[in-house]
Parts: sequence; C-alpha cells; structure tokens
Amino acid sequence: MFCLLFTLLINCCNQSDLVCYLQCYFLEVSKKVMSKEEAKQKIGRIAKRLLDNIEADGFLKMAISSFRNLITEEKLGTMLQPFMLKKIILLQSDDNPYRHLILSRIREELEGIQAKEQLMVEINNWKKTQVSNWNTVDQITEILKQLQKKLILLVEDEVFIDKYVISLIQNFINSIKTPEKMESIEHWIQKQILHYLDKNHSKIGVLVKENLEKLDNKTLITMMENNIGKDLQWIRVNGAICGFFIGIILTIFKSFL
Repeated sequence: MFCLLFTLLINCCNQSDLVCYLQCYFLEVSKKVMSKEEAKQKIGRIAKRLLDNIEADGFLKMAISSFRNLITEEKLGTMLQPFMLKKIILLQSDDNPYRHLILSRIREELEGIQAKEQLMVEINNWKKTQVSNWNTVDQITEILKQLQKKLILLVEDEVFIDKYVISLIQNFINSIKTPEKMESIEHWIQKQILHYLDKNHSKIGVLVKENLEKLDNKTLITMMENNIGKDLQWIRVNGAICGFFIGIILTIFKSFL
C-alpha cells in the first residue's frame, strides 16, 4: 500500500511537477521562519557554538581565538540571517542552477526509495506506530471544544447578531409572508396536530381520566363551575324560558279541549 502511494507520488511529480511545488512551498515557509527575530538568535547561538568548538594550530588558532573574543552571538546572527535569506530568495528563482540541482536530487531519491528495503520497513513501522497511537477521541473532543468556544464568542458578539442572525431571521420571515406559503404552513401545522391527536387519542383519554380521578367531588364541582358555569347558567335560563312558553301553550291547548 505504501509502495503504491509512492508510485502514485512519483507519477504525479512527472505529470504536474509536484516536487517543484513542494520545494516552492518549503522555501516560502523557510523564508518566513528565517525572517523572525527568534531565528536570528538561534542562528547566532549555533554559529557561536560551532566557532567555539573549532580546533586549530599555530597562527590559525590565534586568529580564531581573537575572532571569538570580538564576535558575539547577536553579531553572528545579524550577519548570517541576511545571508541565508538571500540564498533562499535565490533558490526561489526558476533559473537558479542550484534549484534545478535540488529538484533533480529529490526526484532521484523518490524514484529509488522503493529499492531501499530498510527505509521502507522503517517508514511502515513509523506509519503503524502513528496510527496505533493516534487518539481520535481526544482530538475530536478538542476540536469540538474549540468550535464551541468560537460559537459562544460569535453569539455574544452584538455586531454578529445584528448583521447576520437578525438579518437571516428577518429574511426568512419576509420569505414566508406570501399568502400561498402562509396557507401551506397552516395546512402543515393542522395536519401535524391532527396526526398527533389521532395517533395519541387513547393516551389523551387515559391522561384526562387519570387526572380527573385524582380530584375529589368538591374540587371537581368547583372547577366545572369556574370553567363552564356560565354555559350551564345559560342552559338553565333557556330551559326556564322554553318551559314557560311550553306551559302556556299546553294551558291554552287544554282550555280549548
């Protein structure tokens, strides 16, 4: 599988010059890193350490010793950083001979990597180790936590709420204000309510029955009087009126008999 991946990589290099793209990317990153103050300090420390470890005899030893006393890490970093940056910029040029030499060497190494069995074994072992030690749960959890923090910051940002959230809600409301869409929404809501009632009709009856059984007679009568007392009162009034007129009609009817 890994050999197949390298074969595909080599083919891609031949077709789209992937190696050239990777080199350009590496040089661009190197230039950014090399331009930092921290890089200058590290270059100065490394150069000073190498200078201190140089062993020589005779006149050369005296010259190096004098140079050590005069030069500092900061001076070395200040001298070497522009030099290295200039070399990186030159390598970014398409007509630079060293650039083509490096690209040629990289292609040769990639094409011959499948023949290096020990290297392939080490790469496969490293791949298996990385896959077995890769804790996806922790990484996904960390990504979700970071996403949650970003969402919380967005929600707390009044500018974001006014510019995006409220605007989105307003556009949605405007889009459903048409009579056709309102009628469609009402029809859908009624359909969902009817479906829910039809599906849970027996449960609703049982729920009402259980709640009514929990009430005593006095509480139930008071509740009915408070909720349907007015309707019952009008039924009584209507009954009295109807009874009065029926009584008169019956009396008149009996008098003629």
